[in-house]
Amino acid sequence: MRRWLPLADDFATENVAVQEKDPRSMLSLYRRLIELRRASPALSVGAYRQDYVDDDLFIYSRESGAGRVIVALNFAHAERQLPPGVGAERRQVLSTYLDAGQPGVLRSDEGVLLE
Repeated sequence: MRRWLPLADDFATENVAVQEKDPRSMLSLYRRLIELRRASPALSVGAYRQDYVDDDLFIYSRESGAGRVIVALNFAHAERQLPPGVGAERRQVLSTYLDAGQPGVLRSDEGVLLE
């Protein structure tokens, strides 16, 4: 059998068939992000507004009509609190950890979408 590219050493455990069965896989995260973007005008065509930036946090929002989604990214390798007035009271729609997490807290290297 002729192959275009060599297979990775972990091809038996890191592949689409395996990731489709894992609700916390990278494939699941990408599919959920695509689903949210298609369902939310704020994420697909909404206006961009930068809400907060420091050395570790980058927080911005996307708005369209009455819809607003806040994207909060923690680039630190440690937990960070969301700044007051920047979405801590909002409902979490998605986390890169693919779980609920703690309201108002970003874990290390986490990104969240808030409504």
